[in-house]
Amino acid sequence: MHDSTDIIVTIVKRLKERDEKALEYLYEHYSAALYGVILRTLGNEQTAEEVLQDVFIKIWEQIESYEPKKGRLFTWMYRIARNNAID
Repeated sequence: MHDSTDIIVTIVKRLKERDEKALEYLYEHYSAALYGVILRTLGNEQTAEEVLQDVFIKIWEQIESYEPKKGRLFTWMYRIARNNAID
């Protein structure tokens, strides 16, 4: 999983344009890492899978709040995943 700046900039732009293929790209490249974070927090596979789905919905709904100057996209998504798992 490499955060190539050009790819991330393009993905974020496409997400903001509501391009579902961009969301699919994120899921394919980041879901395993985010699932691991959620599963370690919850300790339950079924609940972790449900939370992961919620996380990607939040990413889709809240992409406008992502600010590259404040950190990497993965870090932003990681925080969403961790906070959802804790909640």
